[in-house]
Amino acid sequence: MRTQDSTDVKALPTRRRIGALIGAAVSGAVLLGGCAQSPADVAVVDGTSITRDQLNTAEAGAQQVSDLSRDQVLSVLIQGQVALDTAAKRGITITDADRDAQLNPAVLQIADAHELAYDLADVQLITKKIGEDEFKKELEQADVTVNPRYGSWDPKQSLTVIPGTGSLSDVAKTRPQQ
Repeated sequence: MRTQDSTDVKALPTRRRIGALIGAAVSGAVLLGGCAQSPADVAVVDGTSITRDQLNTAEAGAQQVSDLSRDQVLSVLIQGQVALDTAAKRGITITDADRDAQLNPAVLQIADAHELAYDLADVQLITKKIGEDEFKKELEQADVTVNPRYGSWDPKQSLTVIPGTGSLSDVAKTRPQQ
C-alpha cells in the first residue's frame, strides 16, 4: 500500500479547490453560452434575431431599388423589428394590405426587397399611429445588440446602426480594459 507524504496531503485540498473552480467556470460558460449571440446573428432586437442571411437578402434587394449601404439596410431591419414589437405591445394590427398601401408596387415585385420594404412600411405605419416622438422612445428603449462586425447600436448617439470597420480586432482595441 502506498502512503502519502506530507506534501501530497497538503496539495490534495488545493487540487480539489482548483478542480471545483474549473468545474464552476466550465458550468458558468455553458450556461452563459446559451445566452450569447449566435455568430450567424447580425443583430438581436428584444430577443429576436436578424440573421446574416436576412441581411444579405435585404441588401441584395436594396441594391435593386435604391442605394442604401449595409448599415442603412441593417438599421431598417432593426427599426422594422422595433415597429413590429411596438405594434404587438400596443395592440396595433398591421396587415399586408396596410403595408402594400405604403409602398411602390414595383418594389413589391422584387422578391429580395420584400422584407426590407415591409420593414420600412411598418416603421411608417407605427410612426403615423403613435407619433415620431413615441416611436423614437421605443427605439431608445429597445434592447438592441449588433454584431461588432456590422457596426454598433447606441441610442444616445444615433437611432441607426453606427458603421463599424468589419474587424473584430478593431473592436478589441477600443474596448475598455478591465
